[in-house]
Amino acid sequence: MSETFHLSDYQICIGKEDVIERHVHGILSADPENTENEEKAQKALNEFLKEMRVRFGTIIKTDNVSFLLGAGASLPVGGVSLANIPKPLEKALLDKASEEQKDTTVPGWIILFYKITSVLSHGDFSFNTRSMLFQSTEEKDVPGIDLNLEACLSQLHTCRNA
Repeated sequence: MSETFHLSDYQICIGKEDVIERHVHGILSADPENTENEEKAQKALNEFLKEMRVRFGTIIKTDNVSFLLGAGASLPVGGVSLANIPKPLEKALLDKASEEQKDTTVPGWIILFYKITSVLSHGDFSFNTRSMLFQSTEEKDVPGIDLNLEACLSQLHTCRNA
């Protein structure tokens, strides 16, 4: 059996129960050191995964099924968390404001952005300090603004409509 087989690499949970664990564990628990049991478990796992692919494929093709995913569902595959102001977004805003800056006059929208983030997060943020920080520090090392992006956008939207 290949050394790359680890049952812990696979998980399908229904409720709080890992159905793969339930399906394959009995084979392995009989004699964990027996390579024949490990081969049986690998074969059972492959068959189970094949069956699950067919079942999930059928569900996905159904017209009247919806999937509700919670906040953070995309994080393991590189999604951006909205729990804080994402640094790439802030950097893009700073770059845009720098392009629009005329002499020493900073665009009003970026001033408003940092005023709202300061008030909501109880911090002290400004275009000048944040832009210098992003210029002098690697983006990954810049301290994030601890403020939910949706809360910030909601306040900005309120200001826009006022």
